[in-house]
Amino acid sequence: MSIVQLHTINAMLTSTVVTVRRQLNSYCPVNRLPPEILSTIFRHVPDDVQPEPSIWPTSMFECSDVHTITLVCGHWRNVALDTPFLWNSITDSFSPDLCLRRSRSIPLNLLVNRKTASFFRHLVLAAHPIRELHCKCWELSPSTFAMGPAPSLETLTLMWWAPSNDPPSQFIFQDATPKLRHLTLQSSKIPSNSFSGLKQLHLSDCYASLSSIHLLLMASSDLQDLTLLSIGVSDQDMPVLQKADLGHLRSLVMRWLEPDSAHAIFSCISIPPAVAIHISVDNGGVVIPKSHATFDLTKLAISIPRDEWDGSYRVVIAGPVSAIYTGIFTCMELPSSWQSDLSEQFPLHQIEELWIEPHLGGYGWSSLHVLLRALTGLITLAIHNEDSRDICDQLVESEEALLFPSLATLYLLVDGNGLHNGAHVHDFVASRAALGHPLQKVVVEFTHGPLDGDHIVNSLSPYVPNVELRPVEELSRISLPAICSTRLHKYWTPWDEQLCADSGAGRAQQRTDVEDLEYLEWDDAT
Repeated sequence: MSIVQLHTINAMLTSTVVTVRRQLNSYCPVNRLPPEILSTIFRHVPDDVQPEPSIWPTSMFECSDVHTITLVCGHWRNVALDTPFLWNSITDSFSPDLCLRRSRSIPLNLLVNRKTASFFRHLVLAAHPIRELHCKCWELSPSTFAMGPAPSLETLTLMWWAPSNDPPSQFIFQDATPKLRHLTLQSSKIPSNSFSGLKQLHLSDCYASLSSIHLLLMASSDLQDLTLLSIGVSDQDMPVLQKADLGHLRSLVMRWLEPDSAHAIFSCISIPPAVAIHISVDNGGVVIPKSHATFDLTKLAISIPRDEWDGSYRVVIAGPVSAIYTGIFTCMELPSSWQSDLSEQFPLHQIEELWIEPHLGGYGWSSLHVLLRALTGLITLAIHNEDSRDICDQLVESEEALLFPSLATLYLLVDGNGLHNGAHVHDFVASRAALGHPLQKVVVEFTHGPLDGDHIVNSLSPYVPNVELRPVEELSRISLPAICSTRLHKYWTPWDEQLCADSGAGRAQQRTDVEDLEYLEWDDAT
């Protein structure tokens, strides 16, 4: 055969092979799915993109991964190209213009940086609908955000948006963002928009006037989640004629604020009882909103260091629907004022349950006198076995007026280290009875056994009418509202997980410090 004939036959065979393969592919089970189902499967292929700062849920993904799907076979290519929502997420990893054409005018999810800044300006001028926008604004003129409305915008992140002070009020998107639900401002000024539908707001690394924060919150009455990180507040003495009513708020995070700034922000907002607050301020101070002093908060959990050179402490105050998690977590020395700050800002006499986290140690308990004297209404005390020796000795040997005159129930929580220090618990229970304030119930929870139950009951029953041994898989902790254990966003770690993390290291260290333990034995003095 001639070379021409060979090329002709090769072309015919190639065409035939393509046709045969296309027919074979059509019999594959996955290719017999309806296109709308196959396209939904394709949406799970690309990796998600987490814009910085990534706080709220996002729909960003890598369109370059979708492009790979189009190279598998003709059918997959046709389905992918015929599915606009597979191309509406625009980053710098794939052609923005190609994504724009393939998305067919549906609202876009857009990550704006140095490579995509000019493309974003084009979209704004063309009034193309944008659903999700994450902007690093150093490449953009502030006027870019004033060129037109954004009626489809649901999520907005602005980093380094800093228009000039002339005029003092600056609107973005002509104050026309009716669908905006999630707003993040980092190192940015606060726009003057009325975000009436806003659900989640994050401010970080901002220096703003109290009046601008107040106006923003006044215009965002439907807020559910609010996070404020490293916020500097000017004009803190500004008189507030009308507080911003945040009646739908469920979570509030404040971190790395000066105490005065935190107090100033609380002074201009009104929050409902069913809200959980996680707050840590600079200089080791304690900030409790005045509104929470009137709520039904009756449970207190405390975690403070084993020695005075560890400056971390944590306090959780909880009720049926509301809770506060406060403290300082990285400091060289424990602040001396935190107990008095807490006593002044919260009516501790209404606390009925006290939970001592399991790495308190002798120094920790002895340092709590200011706080303990204020707990005049305490009914239930929960301590871990590791700390029972120090705590019981302090209570028995105290020369002050009887602490906890209403105390009725003692929880002794025993982990894998076993049960020891029985003599100290016995002496404490006996001393309460001798002083005319006997306990009504002692509950011994344990995760490992068996325990000498008869010995424990015989030791305590002369002084306590009800002694209960309770085997459990996990030791009890302070009960918290459901919102506290829900993973809401990046800065809202479920509190039960946080408390476990806090106490885990303490328990490990405590175990090495206890000498001459007889595990699983009750060493009372009777």
